[in-house]
Amino acid sequence: MRWIICSIFYISTSWQCFGQSKISPNLARSINERIDTNEEREFVVSLIEGVELDHLPIRVLTKHSSSNSYIVQTSWKTIQGLLDSDKIKFVDINRQPVEESALDDPNFEFNRIRKVQSSYPQLLGIGETISVKERQFDPHDIDLVNKKVETGIDADSESQHATDMATIIAGMGNTSEVNIGVVPGAMLASSDFNNLLPDEESIFINNEITLQNHSYGIGIENYYGVEAAAYDQQVFEQPHLIHVFSAGNSGTSTPTDGTYIDLPFANLTGTFKQAKNIITVSAVDTALTINELNSRGPAYDGRVKPELTAYGGRGTSDAAAIVSGIAALLQNAYKTEYGSHPDAALIKSILISSADDLGPEGIDYYTGYGSVNAYQAMESIMSHQYQSLEVSKNEIKVISLTIPENVKKLRLALTWTDPPAELNASRALVDDIDSHLSDGSSTFLPWTLSTLASEDALNQAAQRGEDHLNTIEYFTIDNPDAGSYTLTINATSISSPSQKVHISWYAEELNRFKWDYPTSNSVLPLNSKVKLYWNNTFDFNNADIQYLHNGEWQTLKSGINLEKGYANWTTPSSAGSYQLRMTIDGEIFDSAPFLISETPDVSVAFNCVDNFGLQWKSIDNSTGYEVYEMQEDSLRVIGTTTDTTFIVEKNSNLFYSIKPIYKEGSGLRNLAFNYAFQGAFCYFNFFSAQKVDNRIELNLTLSSALNVKNVLLLKEYNGVLDSLDQIDVVSKTKFEWIDTDLDPGSIDYYVYLTFEDGGGLYSDLVTVLVDDPGKVTFFPNPTEDIYIYALTNGEQLSLEISDRTGKIVHDEILLYQVNSINVEKLKPGVYVYRVKKDGKIYDQGRFIKF
Repeated sequence: MRWIICSIFYISTSWQCFGQSKISPNLARSINERIDTNEEREFVVSLIEGVELDHLPIRVLTKHSSSNSYIVQTSWKTIQGLLDSDKIKFVDINRQPVEESALDDPNFEFNRIRKVQSSYPQLLGIGETISVKERQFDPHDIDLVNKKVETGIDADSESQHATDMATIIAGMGNTSEVNIGVVPGAMLASSDFNNLLPDEESIFINNEITLQNHSYGIGIENYYGVEAAAYDQQVFEQPHLIHVFSAGNSGTSTPTDGTYIDLPFANLTGTFKQAKNIITVSAVDTALTINELNSRGPAYDGRVKPELTAYGGRGTSDAAAIVSGIAALLQNAYKTEYGSHPDAALIKSILISSADDLGPEGIDYYTGYGSVNAYQAMESIMSHQYQSLEVSKNEIKVISLTIPENVKKLRLALTWTDPPAELNASRALVDDIDSHLSDGSSTFLPWTLSTLASEDALNQAAQRGEDHLNTIEYFTIDNPDAGSYTLTINATSISSPSQKVHISWYAEELNRFKWDYPTSNSVLPLNSKVKLYWNNTFDFNNADIQYLHNGEWQTLKSGINLEKGYANWTTPSSAGSYQLRMTIDGEIFDSAPFLISETPDVSVAFNCVDNFGLQWKSIDNSTGYEVYEMQEDSLRVIGTTTDTTFIVEKNSNLFYSIKPIYKEGSGLRNLAFNYAFQGAFCYFNFFSAQKVDNRIELNLTLSSALNVKNVLLLKEYNGVLDSLDQIDVVSKTKFEWIDTDLDPGSIDYYVYLTFEDGGGLYSDLVTVLVDDPGKVTFFPNPTEDIYIYALTNGEQLSLEISDRTGKIVHDEILLYQVNSINVEKLKPGVYVYRVKKDGKIYDQGRFIKF
């Protein structure tokens, strides 16, 4: 009856006939816009446990078994029937995902990735498999070759965006060492983002995938929908599985529904980003500031979103990929020690407690709990600054922590994996675990943010208080006294008999300065803009930077603001070993020595059948060069030279690169390139011969003088071959000649190159036709071809050909300077030709047909 009444009246709020709690705002808007009830569309539905769709006129497109959720194709009329029978828990319209941003030049220094790679070079991500959910990445890209794990759920097409995300996460740095990924030893899988539901658990289990990156979004959605609950369900059942989502690039848009309607907040792009057991990531741009285009929190129910921030030059896509790579690196470190993967909630806790504050002071809805610091997170792993434990329902558990001397700031994060909430719940939190930190005399509550629906309230600074929204309880204490602290955990409001919680902490040492970049194995390009990064806890903010080169310290910048954490530097134009020095209130802090290098400018000298040549400009201060060839899945050295050229015998490999060697170490390779696509010829770039007045002008340009001993110019006329000139090449690549010894007819010119190794190479022939004024030249004569050619001065003439009896066997009009005359039907013999102009004999002669 309810369905009949709704269908009959079909009022603008007809979706309320089925209860707001079961229909998404997206679908509600479509209903209000008078959706065609019989038209088939794609819907996302979550069914009550045990309900099947086999007997219904519904086409199942994808399914997530553990949450009993589906993407289906059917009519709204069919969905109405399911709603009426209470078989559907929630229904939404299927939406089309889009990539969140294009890739700018990645920055692996800001989040201290290069520092952690330098400090822990053994951790490459070997044994980890990471899924990239969007379109397919290019598995043939030289940075991703032999990395792909086939899962059978790829998208139909590839995209550069997916390739960029995969390269940030696990690229091998074959194109350029500067852009080697976070975990270059990891494997990669691909998943189609057109399925907004989580992939089936069997995909992750069978392929040992423990992390999935999601750099895509849809429109702004502020509700706990099917996908949000499904992702929470999946992580709850597979607690070691990490999902990392980009926050979105809709920061200048406002939500059209929900608690925060029309406010410049709560604009995450997709209900799946409202999940609790995932990580959402915002970005800093090239200026290391928060871009106004970045989507921001809070979640629909006031939870802190995004959780973390990372570098993303043009948006949050690559920031998410950065965090995915760092999370995989932490997984790898944990697994190396314990033989199994950690819970996702533990990794989230460590990333948060070790993060650097960014943007507004403290936690906020722009940057979440801070900017990921890969090195500090790894320090927490390696120093075992974490603890995982079970708390029973109604239990109050007390954990003791010892804080050392000289700590400027203590950061602590308690996290847990929460059960999925009811769909469209007003508050997503199910297990409400409370905690407080105490030093025996003072009690510290976690930091919380205002959830009031006003712009001023959402911009307010964090306050300490009980947190009944988030699955993260976050504490900081400035200048804590050394000694014993207790963390009290209260589990009175949990839904199950017990809950596993994870605690991590990071103690920031007082009055400490450390260089973060460049590192000891950094190679910077010369005469380029770079950023220098450091970690500083001195309250004295003004300092001076110098650099050492060739035994002399020179001022780089004075009056540095240490709190900023970085300084811009245009590197010098001289290659070699350098060192940085920061002077803080008279105290000196030197960096490890590093190298500044020129990048070779490499080109293909020649490209012949059996070999090709590479050439480059000489690099100052270098002692030699290494030649790299892409073999299987990596660039490998195939030779060294002190010259600026190198000849390669051809094989099936295509990509090559050159690296200069200095006495202090290896420099920067040029970008690896495919030699076959560089437009190089086999030495002969250009060879021409042109008649100018009474002479022939010849021009030759070689692609390279490499291995060429001399150039020989040859001339062929009437079957006779003459040598006109021979020139020793040395380093010359351009040549000019003039030939004034001309006879009427066809003249062929060649060039022959003699190589230093004894070989040689002919150019293609160039033919010049020389006319005889007042005459018509027939060639070739004799001829055995089906054509003979008549060379004139271009005037219109008439031609008659007669046999020996005087019978005319062929006639035609000559219209061009070179006229082709078909003599195929003429029998072998001697023929007489007569050429007339205005009825008078212009020229005559004989030719022989074989």
